Amino acid sequence: FDADSCAWTCESGYWQSAESCTSCTMSTCPVGEYRGDCKTDVDAACFSCDASVLPRYSHFIGSTDMHSCVWACNALYNVSSSGKCVSEVVPDVLVWAPSTRRVLEWDSTSTASVELEVSFVPDENVIVTVTVSDQIALMGPAELTFSPSNWNVVQSITLMAVDDSIREGNHSGMVMLTVSSADSRFEGIAVDPVMILIEDNDCDALQAPTHGELVSGECGNGYGDVCTVQCSAGRAPEDGVVVECLSSTGDWDKARPTCATCAEGFFMQDTTCVECSTSECGTGFYRTACGTSSDASCEGCTTKPLNSNYTTSGQPFDADS
Repeated sequence: FDADSCAWTCESGYWQSAESCTSCTMSTCPVGEYRGDCKTDVDAACFSCDASVLPRYSHFIGSTDMHSCVWACNALYNVSSSGKCVSEVVPDVLVWAPSTRRVLEWDSTSTASVELEVSFVPDENVIVTVTVSDQIALMGPAELTFSPSNWNVVQSITLMAVDDSIREGNHSGMVMLTVSSADSRFEGIAVDPVMILIEDNDCDALQAPTHGELVSGECGNGYGDVCTVQCSAGRAPEDGVVVECLSSTGDWDKARPTCATCAEGFFMQDTTCVECSTSECGTGFYRTACGTSSDASCEGCTTKPLNSNYTTSGQPFDADS
C-alpha cells in the first residue's frame, strides 16, 4: 500500500500493448471477412466469414458493420421470401429460326441451320439431344453440350431434305429437341419442335398401262423429266404419248393414255385387240367395216341393175361397188 505500483487496465476501445494502451483497430476487413472483438491484450483481428451459410448463387459483399458478414445474390438472381437466390431468367434452351426459309429436296447443297443456346450459366452440363422426322436428315452430331464454361457460345445443327420420288408438294419436316442435365433447373425442360419447310420436285410416279410400256424403261418423275408412254400393238393411241413433269404444278402436262381401247383397224376379242380382216370377199360381196368387238364381215353388193350379174367382189374390197 505504500508503493507506487497501482494495478491498471485499458479503457474500452483499447488493448494493452506492453506498458501502454493502443487503440483497437476499427477499419473494415476485406470482403468475405469480419473484424472480431478487441481483447484485453490482443487487437481486433479479421476472420473469414462462414461460407457454409451462403445461399446457393450468392456471394459475400462489403458491410458498413465491420463485425458482421453480409451476402447478396449473384447478378440476375433475386432473394426469395425463403432466403434463397432465384434466377430472374427462366432456364431455357433458346432456339433461333432456321437460316433459310425453305430447303430444296433435290439439292444436296441446300441446307438449313438452326442455332441454339442456353438462357444462363448452368451448374452442370446441359445436353440437348436432336431427333428428326423422316422428311429431313441431320448433318452432324445428334447431341450438343452446353457446359458452365461455354454456355454462352451459340451452337448449331444443320439439316437437309431427304430426296425421295414421292409427290408431296411443298411439305415440311420436324426437329425435336430433348434436354437433360444434372442441374435440376434444366433437367427435362420442354423445347418446342422446329419446323423445316421443304420444296418438293416430284410428280406422281408414272406406271406403265396394263397394255403398254414406258419406252425409256425407267422414267423419272422429277421436275423436267420427259417420258414416252407407248400402247401395245393394236391399242389406241398407236403413236407414243410424250409427257413432261411440270415444276409449275407438280403434275404431268397431259394425261397418261390408258391403252384400254383398240386402234383403228382392230377389234376387241375377249381382252385382245385383233386386226380386222382385209381380204377380198367373193364375187358379188364386199367387206364391211370392223366393229369395236366384231371382225369385218362379207355382205352382198347392192349396186347391180336388174337382169345383170356381179363379175367381181367390192372394188375396193370394203366398198359396195
